[in-house]
Amino acid sequence: MITMKKLLLLSALILTVSGISQVFTPITNDTTLYGSANQSDFYGDITIGNEVNATQSMYWEVDSTNVPANWEFSVCTPTVCYPTGTAGSSWNLSSNGGYLNVHFYPNGVVGEGFIILKVYDTPGSSQVEFLTFRGNTLSAAIKESNLENLSVYPNPATSVINLKGKTSNATYKMVDILGKEVKTGILSSGGKSQIDVSQLLTGIYFLTVQEGKNQITRKIIVN
Repeated sequence: MITMKKLLLLSALILTVSGISQVFTPITNDTTLYGSANQSDFYGDITIGNEVNATQSMYWEVDSTNVPANWEFSVCTPTVCYPTGTAGSSWNLSSNGGYLNVHFYPNGVVGEGFIILKVYDTPGSSQVEFLTFRGNTLSAAIKESNLENLSVYPNPATSVINLKGKTSNATYKMVDILGKEVKTGILSSGGKSQIDVSQLLTGIYFLTVQEGKNQITRKIIVN
């Protein structure tokens, strides 16, 4: 016969297990990156939050790919970009969170494809997520993306960054090289927005603008 005490202990155990199962939280599991076939590369990231408030050992691996012939890709974390052909690696998710980044190298080929990364914490693998990065260099798709024509200047910047281009319900975030979020906001629907970077430390940052499922990421240097 199960006593009330045993029930309480069982409930506590279930709550404890469920409480530690969520180690990290991707901001999305599916993103589309637009570029031109003539670009050397185009790229974007998926921000990953840390739910344990301490640096967490993680692992990523290429789960599946479906890209046009002659396309190449590489994966980056906030601290390293791996050579093309790397199938997986361990990495550390800082206590402030971070991101995984995919670069597509179209090599002059028009088309579309995707990379799916399997992401999990190690050791233990108590949580597994699949992140899909879609790449698109089809001219029609580029015209449909407001973000493709978004201008970001000046770069390097000292006091403000200007963003010019038509967007609809677009948001932005800036992270430092460790993946720590330093700026967030909503872009003006009027076509012109400014981001104040005068209080940021000198260094390299990544600005991501998101419109629906579409996003672009730009490396920003603050002097």
